[in-house]
Amino acid sequence: MQAVLWDGYKQIKGELEIHDEFLHFRMIDFEDTDLHLEIPLAQISRVAPKKVFGLDRKALAVYSYQGKVNVFVVDEPEDTRQWIESKLIF
Repeated sequence: MQAVLWDGYKQIKGELEIHDEFLHFRMIDFEDTDLHLEIPLAQISRVAPKKVFGLDRKALAVYSYQGKVNVFVVDEPEDTRQWIESKLIF
């Protein structure tokens, strides 16, 4: 699904995918390179709605047990949250 990785300053367009063991973000501008983001599903502690661009709950924050947070702006945040959580083993 289309998504934007957002760090508060930069917006990187890409595709968000779930593979067997990883949440994978493939950056559109770097699709011909090896520069991509892979978050092991086993390291995701929670997924929560996030307010960005002044719009309530238009994004998801993916939290890891290591204290990292990746924010993705998506069209259907609640559906995406459920999709990711369905792949997690808590």
